[in-house]
This record gives sequence, C-alpha cells and structure tokens, in this order.
Amino acid sequence: NSLIGYNKTHIMSLENYGKFGAWRTPKDSICGRGLIKKAFYPNVLYDYDRANAYFTELEGGVDENQVTFLDQGTHQITVNTTKNWGTAKNRCAFIGSLCKGVVEHSSGTFQLVSDFNGNTAGPQRAFAKSQMVIYLKDEASGQYVEIKSVNGIPETLTLVSKKSEAAPFFTSYGRMISFEFPSYHLVGNTFKEIVETVRE
Repeated sequence: NSLIGYNKTHIMSLENYGKFGAWRTPKDSICGRGLIKKAFYPNVLYDYDRANAYFTELEGGVDENQVTFLDQGTHQITVNTTKNWGTAKNRCAFIGSLCKGVVEHSSGTFQLVSDFNGNTAGPQRAFAKSQMVIYLKDEASGQYVEIKSVNGIPETLTLVSKKSEAAPFFTSYGRMISFEFPSYHLVGNTFKEIVETVRE
C-alpha cells in the first residue's frame, strides 16, 4: 500500500495489490499502526493532473430520488465528461467543493452529486469524493490566506490568523485552483477565470 494523504486523525492509503481504490483508516487503528510501522520513509504522493481527488464506494448504494445532483449547464457537465465512472470522477474532481461524488443513474448515465442528503441505502452504485487541499501561509506574518468574494466571484486575498478561516486550494497541471470557486485559479496574487478546461 502507498500512503497518499493524512490529517490529524486518519491516514489515506492506495491499495496496490490487485484492487483499485483508496481508503482511509484511523491512525490509532490496527491497520493505521501497521502502516505507520512499515512506512519507514513515508511520502505523500501528489497527483499532478487529477486534482488529488479519491473516491470511496458507498456500501449499500443510494436512492437516486433522494440525492441532489449538480446542474449540468452551470458546471460544464457534458455527455463526454460523464460517459463512464472515470470521466465522471475526473469532472467531479475539478468542480472542487461543489461536487461530493458520483452516482450511476438508473437511466444508465453518470450523475455528479452536490449533496447525498445523508442517503446511504438504495439500488444505485455511488462513490463519495475525498479531496486533498492545501492552505497558503504567509511565512513572514504566520497568517493564512483567505479569499474575499463578491457575488460568488473571488476578488481579493486577505490574511487571517486561524487556519479554519483560510481558503482551501487544489492543484493540477501547475495551477493553484480555488476549492470553493473552482472556475478560478490564482495567478500571482489575483484570480483569473479558467477560460478553457483546467488541463488547457
């Protein structure tokens, strides 16, 4: 297994032995202690092109009628970007905090989820998203970067002392993309709208 992420309480591991998928385990669990014991030189792998999003299948599936789906037109969701599990998960990754996961709809399409609404039982397969984010810190002041927005558009950067108030970002292809405003990326100390796709 490869360690690909962590927080204060959990480790995220990527299964390498014939099974595809990422999973989380508490640091103080049997698995967690075993991983830490074996990881003499642990490295957190950073995924350059896929926005560091990982998906975990929800056991028992979901009821699609109880799930809130993202509006396709608003978020540039097309047939090509949701034609299978892989493309749907990839599109979900680049929508940042707005996308919580992917559901295989009864129509045969793949839908992106804005809210599971606590729904954890039903006939449709579903994957919930976990995404690694980073926070920017000003070394001179020790403060974190926060985004001030106007009408849903990020306008300015300010400094805050609490990390809980800081703005999360994810990176892809060398871009620093706002997790909360994923149509914008940071260029210097200003925000620019991503005109083409994130990859372009």
